[in-house]
Amino acid sequence: MKTTTLLLLISLSGALAALDIYEDTVWTPEESPYEFYEHVFVHEGATLTILPGTEIRFESGYADEEGYDFVQFTSGGAVAKLMWVDGQVVAVGTEEDPILFTGTIDEPNYRWSSIYLSPESGSSVFIHCRFERAAYIAWTLTMWCHGAIQC
Repeated sequence: MKTTTLLLLISLSGALAALDIYEDTVWTPEESPYEFYEHVFVHEGATLTILPGTEIRFESGYADEEGYDFVQFTSGGAVAKLMWVDGQVVAVGTEEDPILFTGTIDEPNYRWSSIYLSPESGSSVFIHCRFERAAYIAWTLTMWCHGAIQC
């Protein structure tokens, strides 16, 4: 399998700032944690394979006690980040080495958005994955989708 990752920005800390995946890509535990401060896009025709023990962190936004005010805006963009999949994701961990999807802030009331599998996406697989502090996608003020994986 060919491994190619196309980065748009790299922060000074070495964390990944934004990512568009156009070709088959593999994320490994040796290179994790992967931290994203912009949305991640897996484009049509690309497969993102995530190996056991890999940790993925998305920028978190504040959510009040009811979970509502988490979609904060700075410079016109939502704070909490998501993964948008038009291709496919194969995330197969093990009982001993699960794959972790979480936020960048480990505090109560901070949430990342979710993983959205679009109608164009292929068959994605999530086995032995742990999802911490995921919230939702707000499509409009009246249409909300809750949970770590949306389709």
